[in-house]
Amino acid sequence: CGVCGRETGIRSIGQNSSVLDEPVPVHQTDPAITRIYFLFAKTGEQIYIGHLDLMGIFEKSLQRAGLSIEFSQGFNPKPKLEFAHPLSLGISSECEVASINLHGRISSTEFIEKLNRSLPWGLEIREAFAFSKEFCKERKVPSLMSLYKGSLYNLVYTGNDEAGFLEGIGSYIAENGLEGDLTVSGGNGSYTVDVVQGNKKANIMGMLREVLDTEYPLESCRIERKTLFCAPKANMRIAYREYFN
Repeated sequence: CGVCGRETGIRSIGQNSSVLDEPVPVHQTDPAITRIYFLFAKTGEQIYIGHLDLMGIFEKSLQRAGLSIEFSQGFNPKPKLEFAHPLSLGISSECEVASINLHGRISSTEFIEKLNRSLPWGLEIREAFAFSKEFCKERKVPSLMSLYKGSLYNLVYTGNDEAGFLEGIGSYIAENGLEGDLTVSGGNGSYTVDVVQGNKKANIMGMLREVLDTEYPLESCRIERKTLFCAPKANMRIAYREYFN
């Protein structure tokens, strides 16, 4: 269930053990809560790790790092861990965005050093921003997912028919009315793809599957997510890094 950590565990007292006469002391956590917003890279073999498995890796790595996680209440407590937008399988990234609530006061530098020592190769914290939970409540900071407003990708086409590839992209955008929601620029095999959140058809993997007529478009393309955008206000679209600053 994710509860076990340095301070909490499961103990077998045996079928015939008597009830303890004295209460077991309960570890008192620091009532102060720090919310950490962090940017991390997902590269190498980790690009083939799905989103749910990625959440499990972070949960275990946070506990190995000795960081006291705040859990939700109820019968199935979960860590207060949130990701801005799941990354499709097979795509690398240098700018994934997530947040975690921790007991006690901790600086962004300490968080980065501790967690990076516990994460597997291919996952690395690049930046972190620490705020008190009270500050976030006072400012009524929305969830990361509700702020999400699209992504910027680098795409390298490695197939043999680049002209047909570009023609297919143009047709896909025109047929689905995606002008302004999905923009592709560049040339000579290297392209920048800007996807704006709001239209289900404005999806880089969906576009490539249709254009290349295959369920495995990454056989002909290499993709890296470069930036995640958020919209803290109407008609505003900025990188999450700018928002945290």
